[in-house]
Amino acid sequence: MGLFYLLYFCVYFNNEFVLAFLQTLIPKIKVDECSRHEVAFKEIEDLLDLIDKNGLERLRRSGDQENVRLYHLVFYYAINDQLRIVYSKILRKLKSIQLRDKDGVQLLVTRDYELIRECCKKSSQKLDLISKGFKKEGFISHSYRFYNPAYFEELLLRYRVDDRIAKNFRERFIIDRDATFQVLQMYSKKDYLD
Repeated sequence: MGLFYLLYFCVYFNNEFVLAFLQTLIPKIKVDECSRHEVAFKEIEDLLDLIDKNGLERLRRSGDQENVRLYHLVFYYAINDQLRIVYSKILRKLKSIQLRDKDGVQLLVTRDYELIRECCKKSSQKLDLISKGFKKEGFISHSYRFYNPAYFEELLLRYRVDDRIAKNFRERFIIDRDATFQVLQMYSKKDYLD
């Protein structure tokens, strides 16, 4: 996975020299040498194809659809690999984001309240990720226009997160009238649908 993140940082820091080196190196790596890491090697090839198809300039253009897909791709793998420094930078850079359920749960379980507050400033985005190779996973965020404490409260309920974590979250986020109203609205909607 080191090569995967190195490719991403070549785009992020606009380093064409290292990118050219990696573009010649990666095709020379034999798949049978990486048999234990076939999934990681496929991700590297997918990222390399994305870079070859769109070029550095387009991938670095803020707001471009391919730029957003690249950031989400790396964001999801960084969450899976628990690389906070990478996913926190990406989260701060994007104006809107599509969180998978397990991303929100990861933020809750690690008690990363700083990034949860950052998420609450973002609007929800709907990307076509299934066609990009991601499994059809839960996306509670599809029913929210903006991330708010109700979104994270719904994650706490659905994934039965530890009571201490839930209590810490509620003490920090469900303290004002608006947050309480949003959570109560979520509960009433959930009761109505059930």
